[in-house]
Amino acid sequence: MRSFKNYQLPHRTQTFFADKALPNPKTLRSEQQTAKDAQSDPLIARGWQKATYIGTALLAFGIVALVGIFSRKVEHMIVAALMLTLVIIGFFVFVGR
Repeated sequence: MRSFKNYQLPHRTQTFFADKALPNPKTLRSEQQTAKDAQSDPLIARGWQKATYIGTALLAFGIVALVGIFSRKVEHMIVAALMLTLVIIGFFVFVGR
């Protein structure tokens, strides 16, 4: 029987394991953004949620329509999957209340 007491891992495997102590969590903390800074952040698009939802819905309907041009069976499968998804989401929203 082989003894694993003094077994050395191959060099490539050793890189996956920590060979040093983990750093202090205090040194990993970064400065938290205040609410005022978050409100004035120019990279956050405010008021675009409706446009995003409308664009997503149009894209989904466009894909279904494009697929429907080529294959009716695939279109029916996609529509059935979307309807089933909406029913399941509605069920979990209703049960979650």
